[in-house]
Amino acid sequence: MTSKTRPFESATVLVHVAEECLSKAYSAVHSVAASPDEGRLREYQKLISTGLACLDAAVQTNKLAPRQEAKARLRYASILYEETENLQEAETTLFQGIKLCEKHRYTDLKYCMQYAALKVLFQRNHKAAFIAIDKQIAECQTFKHYPWLYAFRLLKTTLQTYAGNAPDATHFDNLQMLGNFAYERGDNAIGVLASLLEGLAHLRVMKSDSVERVQTCLAQAAMYQLDPAVKVPQLDILTLLLDLACKVCVPMKKQPSSSLIISEDTTAILRPGKDDEGTDLVVLSFLSKQELFALVHAFGGLANMYRPASREQVGKMKSLQRWAAGLETVQHVSTQHMLGNRAMATVSLHESIRQTKWRTEIFCYLQLLIGLYNATQSKWKLVDQSVSKLQKAATPAPLCTSHPDSEFRTAFSLVQVTTQPDLEMNIVKQNIQSALNGAQRTNNTHCLAIALTIMRCRLFENVVGEQALKSAKAASQQARRSGNLLWMSVADGMLANSYEVQGQLAEARAAQAAAQENASRAARAFE
Repeated sequence: MTSKTRPFESATVLVHVAEECLSKAYSAVHSVAASPDEGRLREYQKLISTGLACLDAAVQTNKLAPRQEAKARLRYASILYEETENLQEAETTLFQGIKLCEKHRYTDLKYCMQYAALKVLFQRNHKAAFIAIDKQIAECQTFKHYPWLYAFRLLKTTLQTYAGNAPDATHFDNLQMLGNFAYERGDNAIGVLASLLEGLAHLRVMKSDSVERVQTCLAQAAMYQLDPAVKVPQLDILTLLLDLACKVCVPMKKQPSSSLIISEDTTAILRPGKDDEGTDLVVLSFLSKQELFALVHAFGGLANMYRPASREQVGKMKSLQRWAAGLETVQHVSTQHMLGNRAMATVSLHESIRQTKWRTEIFCYLQLLIGLYNATQSKWKLVDQSVSKLQKAATPAPLCTSHPDSEFRTAFSLVQVTTQPDLEMNIVKQNIQSALNGAQRTNNTHCLAIALTIMRCRLFENVVGEQALKSAKAASQQARRSGNLLWMSVADGMLANSYEVQGQLAEARAAQAAAQENASRAARAFE
């Protein structure tokens, strides 16, 4: 008798290897973000690259089961979106995954992929993303997939906030339609959340009647305060402070088709509830619980400062205790991250950098509160301790911003916009404008070429339109005037990409050939 050898499932092994690499990378992500040592960063990027390569290879084998392939495509595209700038590849992978899900009727995974695709599209073109979201909302309405209708309306609100503009009529309309539909369906917790988010949006507008509008939103939310479904602790805090939130799981009624559209694979967006409770959950992530506690301590200490005179001393003592507890919480979270706590290592490097920056800011804020209070008591040694801790935690803005030499200021603006990828878009635009103005004032053709190239990269990457093409052409022309072969190659490469996005393939090939020629000449010059 002979026994057959079980075939080696290379595709499945590749998926497991990819997850091991990604897990190892994310276990160190917070330490990399806190102190971006070049060696650590290179190792992190190597692990991410290996994980991506394994996922891609697994998908290309065409040997994965359909659902496993769909999950691998979603994972691959999500990592591309979070860790790289290869948005086009991420979009292509997601669209292929959506077709696969439609073929095999994996409705839950299809919605997850559409959700991710909208976030990718938003990075390229805000207007197109909002049009696509509206189509998804209409589709969910048609098929009565109400949990995903909630998810896409909340995504639209999030992206409208990320767009950086003040809330407009479409922003408020979206929240009002979300709230009205939720109240009609009996999902009062979702309705209350929509009312509170609308109140936050009114605070950002700061018109003469903003306070009255916020109070109207709070009154709407208060109507349902006796509903047990609305008793979500984070919603209570959000109601009281109106600028405070954390990871919230908001309950909504189960649908007969819930098992088809909500599963364990959708838990980052929609989470299945227990059968005996009759609800599913919408998951929202703003702050972690530890970050929430730190903010509660900060605000609680401030509130205690304004107690009646008879309780003033007790209140102030409690304020110091609360602020000290807030500092302890922040330091504990930072320590856990530095130790590579796997329970906390579930975010990308970009998100980890943002979290590290936030913890530094709340640490400085608490130190300022403690220092200012001690100053009112003339406890100067304690004040000096707070100042010393502040100086270690945060570095004052470099002298370059106010340096008398315009070229120093220009160079600093270029460094800011290229070395800090997590800058807000309005700050990016300010730095680019400052660099352009400085280079023009000093007639520095080299800096002007760099500034125009960076502007094309940061503001018009993969953007379709005449303005994007004009920006790429201006960068290419200025690079030729500077005579720097490296920047000529970079600018021509970007111009080729802009032509390709516009569909002008002949011009794209010519620009790409020029870029390669300049790169070769630059390489020979360094030999």
